[in-house]
Amino acid sequence: MNTLHSTSVAPYQAEYLTTPTHTPQTTEPLAIFKQHFVQHKNIFANADLLYVTNQDFADANNLVLSTDPTFTPGLFIPGKGQAYSSWETSRHQNPYAKDFAIFKLNTPSQIGAFCLSTEFHDGNHAPQSQVWGCSLHDGEIPNEPDEKFWLAQHWIPLSPRLDLKGHAKHYYQPPADNQSFTHFRLDNIPDGGISRIAATSAATALAPNSLQVDTALPPIPALSAYNDQPHTKSGNGAYSIIYDLKPGVTCNLVSNTLGGKILATSDHRFSESPERILSEESPIDMGDGIETSRQRLNNNTMKWHYTILKPGVLGKATQLTCDYAHFVYNTPVMIQLLGWNEDDRGNGHWELLLDTVRVKEHSQDQFTADIPSPKQCTMYAYGFFPCGGTHRINITGNYAGKADKNSSLTTMKFDQAVQQLQPVLSRDIERDIQNISRRQIS
Repeated sequence: MNTLHSTSVAPYQAEYLTTPTHTPQTTEPLAIFKQHFVQHKNIFANADLLYVTNQDFADANNLVLSTDPTFTPGLFIPGKGQAYSSWETSRHQNPYAKDFAIFKLNTPSQIGAFCLSTEFHDGNHAPQSQVWGCSLHDGEIPNEPDEKFWLAQHWIPLSPRLDLKGHAKHYYQPPADNQSFTHFRLDNIPDGGISRIAATSAATALAPNSLQVDTALPPIPALSAYNDQPHTKSGNGAYSIIYDLKPGVTCNLVSNTLGGKILATSDHRFSESPERILSEESPIDMGDGIETSRQRLNNNTMKWHYTILKPGVLGKATQLTCDYAHFVYNTPVMIQLLGWNEDDRGNGHWELLLDTVRVKEHSQDQFTADIPSPKQCTMYAYGFFPCGGTHRINITGNYAGKADKNSSLTTMKFDQAVQQLQPVLSRDIERDIQNISRRQIS
């Protein structure tokens, strides 16, 4: 058993929240920005949140807190997930759309420079953002303004679309402008986590349209190690099957207690122990299983994620069960199951066992589907799209003997199998992208 330990990070103050006794002079652009936010008041602090499109994972009010973001690995909020002191929206927005939050400043002000932080978000951060300003009098705003009202206002861009890095601070100075703003809008493109936004009313000594990124933040503490935590048995009889395996007995072909193994994953960014996906025990929280980074459009396309499994026992696969018990806003939208077999000449191919099926509605639940044409396979590929988390995979079949531990694909053949997998999974990717759209925002 591997023993994993979380790294503790001592609290520290963000540059834009501290007041120094002495500020050394510098000509480095990033250092100039950091000095600037030390010397000037954060005019966005405690601004009034008026509207937000989505805050399923973490509240948008956190963006304008006057305290630093915090992070405790393995601290999960029931019905949400990992706790973050930030704004985090749910996954699987329309990949062409965006989320946004609108705030009213405490005092109308010019915007001289601002800082966007994705601290503690890496792999689940917003990949792009844009900041806008507008001026509105209270009498111009209806009692319950909706999304259409806010988007119809005369928003002046304070920045272009900015590429954001994970766990970093992004400093930007817009072009000089004497206009004062009463409101600002932060675009989260298309979704994800942003920790803080701060702004000053004064400009720096730098030229406008200047962007500097600070990635030298203390490391994110490691996730908890689930191998070191107590687990609760599911009570579904799986353990008795181990000791009473007879021909024809129903069992989980890929159970790790029967010798099932994970051979490859496309991504398990937020998984400390991905092999737990083959466990017979009940998941304890969102960190127990496999969860990927958020997938984004790349050259206007996307790809399927996958986990390749080796069964521990032989048998025809008759049913697939997936457990999403603690995943709320980050389950996959769609899944499929493929099986790998070779002919007498050793030529292998992937065969579709379960065609693309939607599972998004099975958040905090299990999904079960019968395999139309049961097959015995040497490997299985659980495909899921566009990203997300799964606690457990159970491929049910009738026991037909122990798998030969010595029979395994050569490295070359396994690489070929992996190369052949993505084209099969993504055979209708344009349709799949359209099917994950949630809503359209221009």
